[in-house]
Amino acid sequence: MSRDPPQSRDADAPPRRKATLFCPSCDHESPITGDWRRRDRGDRTAYVCPTCGTAVTERPAGGDAPVAGETPTARAARAWGRLVTTPFRVLRVAAEAGTAGLSGSNDGCA
Repeated sequence: MSRDPPQSRDADAPPRRKATLFCPSCDHESPITGDWRRRDRGDRTAYVCPTCGTAVTERPAGGDAPVAGETPTARAARAWGRLVTTPFRVLRVAAEAGTAGLSGSNDGCA
């Protein structure tokens, strides 16, 4: 079993960033914050190739989506904000569910 050797890149080409998406259909490549078309699909966002229209990946929509030009400090601040507020949102939903159960019908309990 032999493998093909890795393809070498042009020496003059800029280095690839870690967050680069590649289209498997047409070999288009761009950073995730680059020229990909974004299509919202409920709680997910599809990244669609601008060249051929292939949906390359789907990612969670909202707070985790990368923002073009965002500094690492700003991204960390957003992450900390989610870390602090998420437990309170969970508690609120649990409390609302608990009070909704109290106002429901009596299902045979005295």
